Amino acid sequence: SDCFSLRDFLKLLFDIPDDKVEDFLKNKNYNLNLNIEKSVEEAKIPKTFDIKMLGNLLPHYDFYIERGVDVNILKSLRCGLATDGKLAKRLVFPILNSKNELIGFSGRDVTGEKQIKWKHVAGHPRNTWVYPAFLNSKYIKERNKVIIVESIGNAIALMTAGFNNVLVSFGTDCSLGIINFLLKLNIGSIIISTDNDESGVGAAAAIKMKNRIDRYFDPYVSRIIHVSGAKDWGELLQKEGKV
Repeated sequence: SDCFSLRDFLKLLFDIPDDKVEDFLKNKNYNLNLNIEKSVEEAKIPKTFDIKMLGNLLPHYDFYIERGVDVNILKSLRCGLATDGKLAKRLVFPILNSKNELIGFSGRDVTGEKQIKWKHVAGHPRNTWVYPAFLNSKYIKERNKVIIVESIGNAIALMTAGFNNVLVSFGTDCSLGIINFLLKLNIGSIIISTDNDESGVGAAAAIKMKNRIDRYFDPYVSRIIHVSGAKDWGELLQKEGKV
């Protein structure tokens, strides 16, 4: 079977005895009328990278500083410019998990010469990435609210403006990794803020993302908010100097 019940899903996720599931669900925002999809992971063994690799990244932050991003946020994310390898000439953001293990990289082209703006190298499948929870999970817990955006560029723009309770979807869908993280927090509010592009791709992605999230949470928990006056939060920060 490709699905299993919410009861079985919660038993597996939180290690709850069968006779305690109903008590656990009291006063929580879970939608009981659903079956949970099983995730088929890539047929490879997840690996971690040597954290010492971050020492090879150069502290060249001009690309984002010129776009209004706070340099202290860039430093806190431990990013830097790669000079060789698959992510050469990209500003590379290390992906760390809750154990502070290095499980991947996301690199932004800073030359303007590459067709693909963002390139990823994954040790663990991208649908397990919950970024940058290694840095900001406490803010998400404190506010009981999260903002989900498509890219790291949007996330650091919001963080510059003081919105530290942000997660990156790395695309136009919300992964099971993020959903599991938010279920564990019993999050009270989810704001979906995909790109506001003229093609309508961002708007369609937001609806798709909300429909997926609503399978796991009551519909009132999530809502869609698009940036006004720009394609995304990064562009707004660059144009207006604020979000």
